[in-house]
Amino acid sequence: MDKNAQFAENISRPSILRMVATVWEKKLSKDKGQINSARVMDEYIKSTYERQTKKGKHQLYDVERAYFMEAIAVYMAVNDLPNQISSHQLSQVIRDLIDIMPKAVSLSVRNLKRDPQVLTQRFDFTGNKQLAIESIENDVRNCGLLVTDLTKDNTFKFAHKSFMEFLAAKVFADWMVRKESKNQVAGSIVNQFKLKRKHIFRQLEIRAFFGEMLANNIKETDKLKLSENLLQSLIGYPLVFHKIILLISAKMWQRFKHYILKNDLFRLSFLFAVAAFAAVFAVVSAAVAAILIKELGFLYGISSLLMIFISSFLFGASLGLLKGKKEKHPQSLWMNYELWYQTCRSLNIDHDTMAKVVGKSAMVLFEED
Repeated sequence: MDKNAQFAENISRPSILRMVATVWEKKLSKDKGQINSARVMDEYIKSTYERQTKKGKHQLYDVERAYFMEAIAVYMAVNDLPNQISSHQLSQVIRDLIDIMPKAVSLSVRNLKRDPQVLTQRFDFTGNKQLAIESIENDVRNCGLLVTDLTKDNTFKFAHKSFMEFLAAKVFADWMVRKESKNQVAGSIVNQFKLKRKHIFRQLEIRAFFGEMLANNIKETDKLKLSENLLQSLIGYPLVFHKIILLISAKMWQRFKHYILKNDLFRLSFLFAVAAFAAVFAVVSAAVAAILIKELGFLYGISSLLMIFISSFLFGASLGLLKGKKEKHPQSLWMNYELWYQTCRSLNIDHDTMAKVVGKSAMVLFEED
């Protein structure tokens, strides 16, 4: 236990301790060095599905039940519901999911005595569609994770709010990793309910689970490599790109921070500068290209023009980055970097390790408001 401080911290939480006790012997005892809260939650939820299946009262496969639960959690997160969903909303979500569920969900089930069949083949949608839908709805409501909310009529909730937070984070983490098998399933939920980074970023608990799930999917224990892989998964581009654009942005931030934050005309001046720069760049580039090609030859001329273009692109991207930092726009490039930083922090990746990834100078952008 002393060798794994993170594991000790995780099981000190009452809600996690009970889950650890439930799945410890069969699932976690042999690899406690890799355990985090997300791993515990994942194994506990899987065991809940398995227990319900063994009761023999359910027609849904475990993987189908998981699909419905993950989608319901995403719906609640996107709509900012406080772990509370009306029976009407729940019914509508389930009906929507029946129509979009990828066949890969049902066909991924294992250990059946016969070949798996998709949902619409096992339920009588041609003879009595309404009865089939009601049977699925009843199965979903009694899966073991949802309970009746006694504080409000005709309302359900997850037995623990952490179930909802974890499942929403899991979907986005599976989708971000871009593995084909996971991406198809998670992507259908992400697209159906318009799950965005902002929905993960705005809730601390979901963000923490997201970081752990992303780390679990990447399967990297070295914190430097994990930090690098997280950045690649969240944003892409070579690491050198991130270091350059963040370095330029950091220098501009340190020099013009007061004007960027206080000047109400920043947005207007930014748009004007971009428009003016684009017009001037087009004219100057044509003239420079002609001169360079004439004086240096075609290859050197094109190379020089390319360098001018790259420099201009990095400068423009840096301006956009600072604009996103100032306005906190959820779809901005800056929010992707901020999500990387907060994910690293939730995984206890220290300042120096992050600085090796994005550059020491860039850390001022993350640590100063």
